[in-house]
Amino acid sequence: MNILIKEDLPVRNFKKAWQFCVGSGHAALALRTDYCRQLKKVHDQLGIKYVRFHGIFNDDMSILSTFDNVLGIPGRSKFKECTFHRCGLVYDDVLECGMKPFVELSFMPELLAEDPSHGKGFYGSIMSMPKDLALWEEFIKEFISFLLHRYGEEEVSAWYFEVWNEPDLQGMFFKATQADYFKLYEVTVKAIKEVCPKGLSSNNLRDLAVRLPAEANGSLHSWNIAIKIICRWILFLRISMQENHLLELMIKGDRMDWKK
Repeated sequence: MNILIKEDLPVRNFKKAWQFCVGSGHAALALRTDYCRQLKKVHDQLGIKYVRFHGIFNDDMSILSTFDNVLGIPGRSKFKECTFHRCGLVYDDVLECGMKPFVELSFMPELLAEDPSHGKGFYGSIMSMPKDLALWEEFIKEFISFLLHRYGEEEVSAWYFEVWNEPDLQGMFFKATQADYFKLYEVTVKAIKEVCPKGLSSNNLRDLAVRLPAEANGSLHSWNIAIKIICRWILFLRISMQENHLLELMIKGDRMDWKK
């Protein structure tokens, strides 16, 4: 077979869409040396910029714990600890490979879960809603504050955030209703935006970008329309709460950025 390519054909730039982001298992894998070697090769040879994975809040990340997990002493469940140390190690490794995190905020820590039963697959993840949205909101604020403190505003402002994974696969990735997810999304995004310092909205820095959720089979189109309405409501509240600041809403695809 002979293949002939004419030299005078029109040409255009070839956009390598795959170089934006790659999916990669679950967060705890990034604590492994062999994983980091492979991730760096993916970045160096293919030019992938971001990496996205599940389970940054899974219990194998040891974020929330009580003395029940350590010592058998009376009253041990009253002593609770919250630490994002392992999350930091994971993101340190990602950055060391030359990539940036696409942060999927999932799944539910057992101590926050309405239904603490672990799934059979997907690394024993808990797919439940939080038992208390106020506790979840504070948890998200602490997490974002940790990231800003550890990596700085300029670095974190270049990341992307996503609330959960494929919530349209109810019973598999999300054990709740569509209305529950909308509430979870609203509370989570408001918590993130409340933590963002004003500095992120000035100079060359952008506010933290929270994208619409990943979908499994195209069923999220109607979900995403509703979520965009929620985002506009959050923007309205944010403008109402700030004094002497003009915020311009910029909509780029499915991402919303605020800038001063």
